[in-house]
Amino acid sequence: CHNAGGNQEWALTKDKSVKHMDLCLTVVDKTPGSFIKLQGCRENDSRQKWEQIESNSKLLHVSSNLCLDSRSARMGGLTVEVCSPSLSQQWKFTLNLQS
Repeated sequence: CHNAGGNQEWALTKDKSVKHMDLCLTVVDKTPGSFIKLQGCRENDSRQKWEQIESNSKLLHVSSNLCLDSRSARMGGLTVEVCSPSLSQQWKFTLNLQS
């Protein structure tokens, strides 16, 4: 975190996308350990659909049943993994009403 805003602001949208500007987290390969891609958001693309589970602490990719994981972030990015109690799968979203 660098507290400079902008590129670290992500939104979990009503249509189940995880979005930064016009880019969404996209699962291209549904194999555990596969890296997430950033692609242009498409409203009905199942590769871009996520939901919060376990008291909203995890992000589950709807069509693969895998969880968003940060354990490989320093080596190349976020991955999808079999859901586990790992801290690398814990995510927090806050309601931001500022414009």
